[in-house]
Amino acid sequence: MLEHEERPSLESMAGRYEKEDEIPFDFQRRRMSVVVRDRESGKDLLICKGAAEEVLACCSRALDGEGEVPLAESVRARVEALKRDPSGDGLRVIAMAITPKLDHGGRPYGVADEKDLTLVGLVAFLDPPKDSAASALAALDGL
Repeated sequence: MLEHEERPSLESMAGRYEKEDEIPFDFQRRRMSVVVRDRESGKDLLICKGAAEEVLACCSRALDGEGEVPLAESVRARVEALKRDPSGDGLRVIAMAITPKLDHGGRPYGVADEKDLTLVGLVAFLDPPKDSAASALAALDGL
């Protein structure tokens, strides 16, 4: 027997949430977060993305095929192995994590809210050096 699960479309999901707040990226934390409000439930959801090791440090759980599981050392080790670029092709890996924010009291969101997250995935993308990198390195070498 075939199983089929209807998944919501991107359009329906985009209409369901509205941006509530943002915790901007900075080079020290190497991550950023956005908070969206579910128009149906009124609940906030914090979505964090950034350097895999920085996001991972904020996570206490991970999402797998069975649901949320504690972020044990074995899971952390698997993530560390996955984020390495074995091909050497300049792939960058960022992590994505979420956490519901049920009772925020109306105060602005901040860095302190980026905790107890659930790791939901890794994203790899090609990020080759810029064409100007060679001349910039040569200029630095000449200093």
